[in-house]
Amino acid sequence: MRRSVAILLALAGFPVVASAQETPTLIGPSLRTSAIDVSLRFYTERLGMVIVAKLPRGAGSEVILGFSKEHPQPGIILLGDGNSASARIVQGNGLSRIVLRVPDLDAMSDRLKNGGYAPSPIRDVARGYRMMTVADPDGYIFEMVEQRRPAAEPNHAPQQ
Repeated sequence: MRRSVAILLALAGFPVVASAQETPTLIGPSLRTSAIDVSLRFYTERLGMVIVAKLPRGAGSEVILGFSKEHPQPGIILLGDGNSASARIVQGNGLSRIVLRVPDLDAMSDRLKNGGYAPSPIRDVARGYRMMTVADPDGYIFEMVEQRRPAAEPNHAPQQ
């Protein structure tokens, strides 16, 4: 029956909306934090993320962050347990780093330094990319990558 209705709607020119997405998509990593307010300042004031949603989670909260509320894309989910005296987060050997593409690495480095963070020196890597790393307040490592735009080709058109 459902298939018949979809065929009739398609023949009549109505768009048929799929009932489920066709491929998986990444929402983002979920990171525990020892002090959610400190982490939120890093992610919003220094990385430029916005709070997409806040959800209660027992005595704590879950905060979903992204770079835009209007254009959803993968983001970061912060998990706070509501205890301001939480134990420090201990990094294991499973998560290496989270990689971000940024449009202006120099500006990001300055923003982080102005906030008291210590990004690594910016270095050139393969194929016109530059990168640096920085740790958030709980020690999660972020690799930031910028693709340099190739220099414009000189205009060799004949002068008139």
